[in-house]
Amino acid sequence: MSVHFSVRKTDGEEYEPSSLRDMMCTYDRILRSDNYGYEISKSVEFAKTRDVLNAKQIPLNKMGKGNGEKRAETLTYDDIEAMFRTGQLGLSNPTTLLHTLCFLTQYILAYVV
Repeated sequence: MSVHFSVRKTDGEEYEPSSLRDMMCTYDRILRSDNYGYEISKSVEFAKTRDVLNAKQIPLNKMGKGNGEKRAETLTYDDIEAMFRTGQLGLSNPTTLLHTLCFLTQYILAYVV
């Protein structure tokens, strides 16, 4: 039996090559938790699946997918002020307060570590 399917984002865009690999790892974890006995990433029974995944990653890499830098830009004092001024951070409601606490915790830890 042969099963063919296409994996794309809901907007029709291709996934990043690393996202496809991450999906395979997620399925492996699910199978392991159910004591399936085989791993997509290692078992001989899934060799063709890995071959297809690797073959799919080649054109995606050639299209420039997966090559972009994912480095975050440094926030300036003005950026932080703007987040407070526009209500993205602050004390106005529980959600905003939670966002503010998370942001400030990460901001402080970035300087400690």
